[in-house]
This record gives sequence, structure tokens and C-alpha cells, in this order.
Amino acid sequence: MIWLLQLFIVSLFLRSNAYIGNTAFSLMNILNVLVLFYLIFINKQKINKGFSIVLYSFFVFFLIEFLYLVFYYRCIEQVVEFYYSSFIFSTFLLVYYVVKYDYERFIKITFKTVFFIYLVMFFLVLYELITLNHLPGSKAGIEEGFKLFPTAFFHNPNDFAVVVVMFYPVIYYFFRILKCKVKFTILSILTLFFVLATMSRLALILLVIFPFFLLFIHNKIKYLFFISAFFFSLFFILIKVDFNYLSLNNELLQTNVNKIITIFKSFDDDGHLTEQGSSIITNVRFKMYQFVFDDPTSFIFGKGFIASEVFFKNNLIPIPNPHSYWVEIIFNFGLLGLVPMLFVFCWLFFVAFTKIKKHYFFRLVIVQLIYFIILVHVPSSILSLHVCWIPLAITVALLFNFIEQENKFLLS
Repeated sequence: MIWLLQLFIVSLFLRSNAYIGNTAFSLMNILNVLVLFYLIFINKQKINKGFSIVLYSFFVFFLIEFLYLVFYYRCIEQVVEFYYSSFIFSTFLLVYYVVKYDYERFIKITFKTVFFIYLVMFFLVLYELITLNHLPGSKAGIEEGFKLFPTAFFHNPNDFAVVVVMFYPVIYYFFRILKCKVKFTILSILTLFFVLATMSRLALILLVIFPFFLLFIHNKIKYLFFISAFFFSLFFILIKVDFNYLSLNNELLQTNVNKIITIFKSFDDDGHLTEQGSSIITNVRFKMYQFVFDDPTSFIFGKGFIASEVFFKNNLIPIPNPHSYWVEIIFNFGLLGLVPMLFVFCWLFFVAFTKIKKHYFFRLVIVQLIYFIILVHVPSSILSLHVCWIPLAITVALLFNFIEQENKFLLS
């Protein structure tokens, strides 16, 4: 089972770059079917009661998805999106069983798998930066502006950056268990390099402030208070600073520097300051929530899969893709459809908080949950970026495995 998981992880990274003739026959789709078949018909192991609550909540969510698929059917793409949702279920179950019944080998082998994938992506990114050529699944083949930024195995730079930052808390935990300082240092450098190369601003912020979360993980509350005060003071000062857009002959350098500037300030296409624009604070992806708050009655029930296109055509939102998993849920299945997914995260937070004083790992769970909740504001579609669920599934599996085994062995 553990090697099936490794193949599954690799397939989720490769996405639609590994297929025979048609994306329906991609490696990740074939393996997902095999995983589901194995878990449903072959594996008969017991599930922890706490973890079963997570699965039941997902099941309720999938049931809501199915009902919306039936009553709001418009095109075959909706069926594809519904199938993609099954990856959440298969990912969580497969990781849970491997962690529960082969914990030590899981840690060692999965860390090696991730390390190997990152090394491959490093050479791929170098190739992209030098040649400006990309893999078939990259958006650079469709839009000229994306050629400057590496996408590795992913559709666009933001997806790439989100995944590597999402994996960072898990990588840190693997390092703590395996004591592999050299490999962890290499992975940390590669993660920073990938994020800087893609210049995904939200991913960059969460990566830079990981030491801030590290103090929380190891319960350094005194230092956490002073660093928090420094961080927020610095952020406030930078918002008040008058920045100017950088204009250079080097287009890549110019673009990256300007992206950093727009973390704090908004500029229009001509480089002039504006109240609404390109900054991370005024980003249209975050402003999507404003439309929900301004007219909540229009979003109570949603319009089924790919509903953002319907709302866009009806002039309720300014862009057809909200680039946020939470907004997608509201648009697709309404505020009511958001309830079971919110329950999953509230339940996980509650379980972690009840154990927070026992071991640093339970604080790391909280950090991983925060990273997931925030970072899924960036990808173009979380349903087609299934690898985002892997670090969360690993954390959840470890969480309930530790709770189940806490009376049998001491957590290292």
C-alpha cells in the first residue's frame, strides 16, 4: 500500500503532463481509480472514530455536490469536476491507512519521494528559466505573459508556489523525525527558490513568516509576542511608504520587483497608485467575498459546478474564475454547501487544540490547517490541483494516529 501511495503522490504532481492520448487517461486518473478500488473492495481495516467524522463530513459534502450536479446540470465539465472531488476522499483514506499501519516506513519513504520530486523540479525550473520552454500542461503555452515564470509540472506559477509552500510544514515535521538536516536545508532552499522564481506573493508571505509560526509550534510565546509586534509594525510602515514602479530593461527582474511592491500598494497598468488594483490587499480574488456579503441572498444555494461562469454572465462578479476554493464552494453549492467543509476544519482545529499542550506536533497541525485555508485562495481551481490535499491528508492521518497510539508510545 505504501508504494501505491508514492505512485499516487507522484501522479498528483505530474497532473496532466503524464497521459496517453487523452487527459482522461492521465497517470493520476488511472491511479485514483485503482486507489478507490483498493480502498473500497480490498482494504478492510478499521478507522479511528475521530477520523470517521472527517470522512462522514466529506461524504455529506459529496452528496450535496451530487444533488447539485443532478438539478443544475449544464455540461459534461460538471461531471468531470464531480469526479475530481473523489480525489479528496481517496487521498485522505489512502494516506490514513498507510500512516496507521506503516508509520515509520511512511515517514522515511515519503520524505525521499518528496525530496526526489523537488530535485527533478529544480532542474525543470532551470530549464524553463533558461529556454522559456514549458511542459504541455503549463499555461505558458496559452498565454505569452506566463513564459517568464516557471510552472514545473503545474498549470501556472501560482499553483506551483502554493504546492511547495503547502508542503513546507510537513517537510519540517519529517525533518524533526528523521534528523536529516542536510536534506531539509536543501528542500528549504529549493522551496524559497521556487517561490521567488514564480513570485506568488501570498505564497512568499507565508513562507517568509514560517519562522513566526515555528515559535508557536515550539511554544516560544514570549518571543512570539515581540516578533509579532515587529512584523505588524513593519507591515504598517511599508503600507505607508510611497513606492514607485521599477522600470528596467530586464523584464523578469522588473516584474518580480514590482510584484513585491504590490504586496503593499496598488498600481494601475501605467504604474500609478490607485485605491483598487493589483495589491494583495485589494486583490480581486479576496474582494469576491464582498459580493457575497453585499448580496448574501444570491449565494445561499449556489448554481452547481462551474457556477462562477453563470454569476459572471449575470454581472454578479467581475471575473469568471474566483481563484479561491472557499468562494468556489459558495458559488457552486451556496452558503449551505459550505457548512460540511467548515465543519471538517472546525473539527480538526478542535481536536488539535484539545491536545495542544501534549506535544509540538498538535501545534504544527494548527499551522498546517492555517496554511491550507489561506493558500487555497491562490490556485485557479483546487479541484484540479489535487496535490494540495496531500500535506493536509498527511497531517490529519498523523493527528488521529497519534491520538490513537498516545497510550502505547511516547511521541518523539
